[in-house]
Amino acid sequence: GILSGVVTDMAGQPIAGLDIDIIMINGFSSRVKTDAAGQYSLDMIADPGVYYLRPVSSAYLVPREAQEHLQVTLGYESRAIRHLQLARGCQVEVEVVNENGQPVRDVQLIASWMGSDRANDVGQPIRTDMDGHAKVGAFAASEIAYLLTAFHEEYALQRATVKCSDPIKPVYEQIVLRPGRSISGQAVYADGTPAQDVQIVAKPHWWHNQTTPAGAPVDREGKFELR
Repeated sequence: GILSGVVTDMAGQPIAGLDIDIIMINGFSSRVKTDAAGQYSLDMIADPGVYYLRPVSSAYLVPREAQEHLQVTLGYESRAIRHLQLARGCQVEVEVVNENGQPVRDVQLIASWMGSDRANDVGQPIRTDMDGHAKVGAFAASEIAYLLTAFHEEYALQRATVKCSDPIKPVYEQIVLRPGRSISGQAVYADGTPAQDVQIVAKPHWWHNQTTPAGAPVDREGKFELR
């Protein structure tokens, strides 16, 4: 293949069944999977250039000192080998239910680290399965908490704060979603004219991630309704 390599853990053991996204900025992207020996291979690309490797896992993360190995230059005739060694990360097993204790599927979960004044999303966004379950991660072990934000169009935004200090022991967290309410209003400019063609976005006071909640458009009369 044009690009190949082996993915192992910090003990040198192969990591099987790991997805790796191979991405060219503003261009080609492909996903490959490691085999039982931890090997992966990409056989063709659309355009030559610089590509970025992104392991997709809720259990493993790329150590900071290995970040530079995630970038590789590929050409039509070139052959590159890039081995990756991943560290075990902390993982949160999340269950999302409604007020009646029933599981809620297709809830998007995004995690961010609370040790920074600025939003610092970590891991990969993930959605709950039919039973309302999802494994979120991988996170670096930290005594500072992580914030989990839950999104679902039929419920109000909700959060959970978790600490992950031991990669060997998964953390369990339950998030209870409650119905939201609609808010309507009118947006005008300083001169009193309707602020049409803008978006109104509402964020809770605890908001701490890079994703923006869905907004509501303002119509010609300046009216909007957040749901």
